Amino acid sequence: MRKKIINLKISKYVLFISLISLNSCSSYQGQKMEIEILKKSSKDKLPFAGEVLASSGLSDIVGVFDLKKKTVSFIELSTFDVKEVELPDSIFDLSEFPIFYRFYIKSADSIFFISDENVLKMFDKNLNLKEEIAIPKAYPPISLLPSSYVVSDFELMYNWMIYNRYGGQSVEERKARYAKGHPMASFFYGAKKSGKISTFGSYPEKYKSTGNNYYLNEPYLNKGAKDKLVVSFSAEENVFIYEKGKLRQTKKCKSKYVNKIGHVPNDKLRNIAFVSDYQSEEPKYLGIYYDRFLNRYYRKVRVSRNREHPEDGLWSIIVLDENFEVLGEVLIKNSDYSHTLLIPTENGIYLKESKPDSLGYAVLTLVNFI
Repeated sequence: MRKKIINLKISKYVLFISLISLNSCSSYQGQKMEIEILKKSSKDKLPFAGEVLASSGLSDIVGVFDLKKKTVSFIELSTFDVKEVELPDSIFDLSEFPIFYRFYIKSADSIFFISDENVLKMFDKNLNLKEEIAIPKAYPPISLLPSSYVVSDFELMYNWMIYNRYGGQSVEERKARYAKGHPMASFFYGAKKSGKISTFGSYPEKYKSTGNNYYLNEPYLNKGAKDKLVVSFSAEENVFIYEKGKLRQTKKCKSKYVNKIGHVPNDKLRNIAFVSDYQSEEPKYLGIYYDRFLNRYYRKVRVSRNREHPEDGLWSIIVLDENFEVLGEVLIKNSDYSHTLLIPTENGIYLKESKPDSLGYAVLTLVNFI
């Protein structure tokens, strides 16, 4: 390709830009992938503005929360039947964080919810309360992210905030906290170790060396194959794989479309307009999802976004194999599909189209990445 460009004798400027493009892509693992559309459907009557509840990727159901109706629509992945359930009034006693960020679906009859009082509540698929478990207050879980905690048999693993992100710390203080702090906690319940809690993990070197504040500094978590815990930070290109609280692998998982992720300077931490723009528009690595049917992982990336014209934005999905090697990356327009829904099933992956149908329901598209 380089020889062809030279033989064409185009301007030095174009040649320079072309060579930069080649070099910037040379270290990228995998290839550009495309979306193959398999089927569209809106008959399932899912709320268009609904938020998807967190799950392990191993569950047979997915939940979509509707704030206006105060309901959750549960989708059976084997049949894709949808059942709408009203939320109990006891759930609406929260002081700060969004309700849908506090749910976690382990299985059809094990739906967990973290209350303001640090109580882990377990419901069945009809949202009947089955059990309540108090979490020690020394390490309160935070639920600001759709993938902020996972529940397995007798263990709750979650992220927690080691400092106040809104200000009050110098860069050096943040460096010290990043260096010494553990961003995740593990709480055992219902077994012999019941009540035991410990923190584990570490922050990326990028965080520790700079002391930067990326606003959402806590990691995204998800459970993968063979009890692997997959950890993703919003400003970090690598993903981290833990087993039994120990870091086992660090794998490069950089987006082809994101060159730099900025931070919030200390003098801007209390500038509401700046922080709001940063939250909405700055490129970020988002949650990571496990596809048990193909034994793959999908890492969502916000590539670009404009608050005033969000339809002009871009996001992507990095596809990783079972060994966390990058297979490729799919670039998606906000005007085509919303990043808020990604559901792996036996027949393909469901994405939500960015516009509702004529009745106001979500249009789901079954796709493959090829």
